[in-house]
Amino acid sequence: MPKRSENAKAVAREVRERVRNGKKVILGEIIKNHGYSEAVSVIPQRVTQTKSYQEEIQPFVLAMVKERDKALKEAKKKRGKAQYHQLIEAVDKLNKNIQLLTGGRTGDETIVFNAEQVNIIARRTLARSQ
Repeated sequence: MPKRSENAKAVAREVRERVRNGKKVILGEIIKNHGYSEAVSVIPQRVTQTKSYQEEIQPFVLAMVKERDKALKEAKKKRGKAQYHQLIEAVDKLNKNIQLLTGGRTGDETIVFNAEQVNIIARRTLARSQ
């Protein structure tokens, strides 16, 4: 089982780097590239919901949550100005990346999280990993 843990961590590191560099994240492809079978790669949650993956990705997610929250606070000050639109776009991108990194669904438009819900999820996940 230790090898699987290392594979899950490697998947998390590559996902984190792709997000950081603005590259497209295709979880199935990344999972397969790190030694998982085709059967596992078609159900990414089998990797993204593991403790190893979450431990590796969680600090990055928490940093993104903090950035998103700062952007939201700043957006309140900028309401009515051109920069407001840019801040809202940043919040949208951060939310999508947070969902992706935490194993959430990103392609289903019916799933919408507000800032409070994301913070609750992040705190619970962090508490479980400690």
